[in-house]
Amino acid sequence: MTGDPNRPTTEAGNSDLPAAEARNSDMPPTDAGDSDMGLLMRGDPIQFERLFQQAPSFMALHNGPDHVFIMANPAYLQLVGQRPLLGRPLDQALPEAREQGYLDLLNQVYREGRPHAGTEVSYRIEAPGEAPRWVTVDFVCQPLLDESGHVTGVFVLGSDVTARASAQEKLAAKEEQLRQATEGGGVGVWDVDLASGMIYWTTRTREMFGIYSDRPVSLRDFYEGLHPADFEMVSQAFAAVTVPHGAKLYNVEYRTVGKEDGEVRWVAARGVPVMDAHGRVKRVVGSVIDITQRKHDEQRIRNLNDALEQKLSLYLSERKLFGDLVEGTDAMVQVSDHHFNWMAINHAAAVEFERIFGVHPKVGDNMLEALKDFPEQQRGMQAVWTRALTGEEFTDIREFGREGRSRHYEMHFRSLHRDGRRIGAYQFVYDVTERIEKEERLARTEAALAQAQKMEAIGQLVGGIAHDFNNLLQAIRGNFDIIARRVSDPALVARCAEKGQSISARATKLTSQLLAFSREHSFDLKPVSLQRLLQDLEPLFRTTLGARMGYRRVAPLLAAGDLCVMADAVQLEMALLNLVINARDAMMDGGQLVLTVEEDGNTVLIRVTDDGAGMTPEVLARCFDPFFTTKSVGKGSGLGLSQVYGMCKRVDGSVDVQSTPGVGTTVTLRLRRAQPDLQACHPQQAHPHQDARRHHVLVVDDDADVREFLIDAVSSLGHDVVAAADGREALRVLGTERVDLLLADFSMPHMDGAELARHALALRPDLKVVFASGHPDADAFHAATGREAVVLRKPFDIETLRRTLNTQLGMTSGTATDASAVAASASTSAVPPPVTS
Repeated sequence: MTGDPNRPTTEAGNSDLPAAEARNSDMPPTDAGDSDMGLLMRGDPIQFERLFQQAPSFMALHNGPDHVFIMANPAYLQLVGQRPLLGRPLDQALPEAREQGYLDLLNQVYREGRPHAGTEVSYRIEAPGEAPRWVTVDFVCQPLLDESGHVTGVFVLGSDVTARASAQEKLAAKEEQLRQATEGGGVGVWDVDLASGMIYWTTRTREMFGIYSDRPVSLRDFYEGLHPADFEMVSQAFAAVTVPHGAKLYNVEYRTVGKEDGEVRWVAARGVPVMDAHGRVKRVVGSVIDITQRKHDEQRIRNLNDALEQKLSLYLSERKLFGDLVEGTDAMVQVSDHHFNWMAINHAAAVEFERIFGVHPKVGDNMLEALKDFPEQQRGMQAVWTRALTGEEFTDIREFGREGRSRHYEMHFRSLHRDGRRIGAYQFVYDVTERIEKEERLARTEAALAQAQKMEAIGQLVGGIAHDFNNLLQAIRGNFDIIARRVSDPALVARCAEKGQSISARATKLTSQLLAFSREHSFDLKPVSLQRLLQDLEPLFRTTLGARMGYRRVAPLLAAGDLCVMADAVQLEMALLNLVINARDAMMDGGQLVLTVEEDGNTVLIRVTDDGAGMTPEVLARCFDPFFTTKSVGKGSGLGLSQVYGMCKRVDGSVDVQSTPGVGTTVTLRLRRAQPDLQACHPQQAHPHQDARRHHVLVVDDDADVREFLIDAVSSLGHDVVAAADGREALRVLGTERVDLLLADFSMPHMDGAELARHALALRPDLKVVFASGHPDADAFHAATGREAVVLRKPFDIETLRRTLNTQLGMTSGTATDASAVAASASTSAVPPPVTS
């Protein structure tokens, strides 16, 4: 016999089939003479011979250490094959016995004198003339002893259990297949022993109840794993299959709550009862599968079905509602395809179309055909619908209809799509004739109201400035009276003339302030050096505040170097002076004013803080209103903070006021920072010498008094002067006489300064042009002569006139000059107190 290396083995044999695992047992040595076999052999040899030959078990008797066969019954020969055995040692008679360990097993029994048993041991039989085959046997090897107790041989007795082992192997294979099938298919198996209350659960079944350990499980684990909502139903179903004559099938779906993980799962369990001989249920066996995903899918499907039903119901309701709305609405609804055929039209649209054009349209009709008798209306309709049919979505208001029946319509056009493809366009139309008429009436009313408000504002403006101008005119007239009466006193005349100039400068400042308030003053925007500006203004600040009030400037400005802001220097000066004067008036009993300059990125903050009376919330809310003032009559016009606000807005800045009654007020100007411009921040001083060469200047002004002044002033500066009263006379002069520079008023009748300058430059391209005007719009000057326009802003003094003329007549290139900047710089050191709030 040859052993199979893949089968399990005994101590002396081998075999690795799981179902045929050898179980060896040692038995105590017996005396063959005292054994039943020995008694039988000694008592009745014939009877023993008959038993030996007819026994279904195989038997063999070996003698001596070489295990010589002295007996072998037919069952043994059938097992090992028909071959000569008697008288031959084992290793000769059965050569395969050595390889499979059978010889070693007999040697061990012979040597130790102890019996050896084997169960389901497999051997390979290689009988001559037969194909090799495997057999599985149960056997016992019994040592034979003589009278002295020595082992003389070995008796072998056994049974061929090949068929049984094969059946067990097949059963094991089927069980393994079933296990793999159930595990692979996610099926768990269970078996309940009702007598003990214990349950057999496969690994998959345990997982469905959230148990991952190998501990024994019982019915208690089963019941504790049921979801409370399903406990009663499952318990009743299981109990129904455990009673006699009960249910034949246990089939339920329920939820489990994992004992170790707490997870809720859905399972489907099926089982049948197993009866004993008396019809009592001993066990219940069955299978279980996890249907959690299926339940979730079913719930999602139900949710989707519910949602679909709701959407369908909503859609049908909306469709009906939409139909009701379309037919019941005042809006006229039309739908057209790409060929201008009506795809839909509601009742309101059809009725209106018929009212206007006398044609009642219906679905399928063509719009162009319906309007064939109205070519102008047809073209208009085709134009707007073409835009919509090409995909444009828009709203248009047009007038349609025949004379006497036309109406204004607001038309909303949208594209119509189906399955992602544009199939046409639709239109919602509203009759807005009444709305248009109301809007026109409202516009007329608003225009009238604006005009009334404008007149009221002008009245307030006139009233507000009347007092200040009366004071200024009184001072100017008084000084002229003194000059007229005391012409022989040169010192007095000079002093009165100087006062008159100073008062005129105050009037100039007031005019500039009013123009800034009107937002029509032409700002001269350029980088303004705060260091230079404050150094020039601080003496005036201290004079304005007086001895009872202190002034302090916070140092960070010095650390910032030449810090510039984009502003109009004159307007910024006035704004700061207004704030200082307001602070002075708020600190009647004395106090401290602090001016702080800070950098905040690209912004410069100028704060003016006082510890005066402060403002109530009601006053603070109106502090920027023009002509609003809390001061007594004659103490202020209410334009101060309005000018500050207007200045900041004109330079894209802002102003903020924080005030607390009894504590004080802080006004913060937020202005754009500018890069220093050496010429702007530090203007060059004009050269004092006058051009030695005489020039020819043409003076043009329609006001005789102003014209006479200009003639005398230009003549006093050493130039030859020719004058004209209007533009037409000036052009005649230009055509006949030499003129180097044209000094013209801007606002004149018949031909203004802009038109005169254009004609003059066409005649004399090299002519220098200077405008002398109080006109506020700088764009008008530039439109006349380009960006090289030079402006002397009225009123101006003779020194400003001299500088301007010398600059222009001495030019060798087209560098632009704004004489107002010269005027501003000339008067900076003697700025008069501005109008305050």
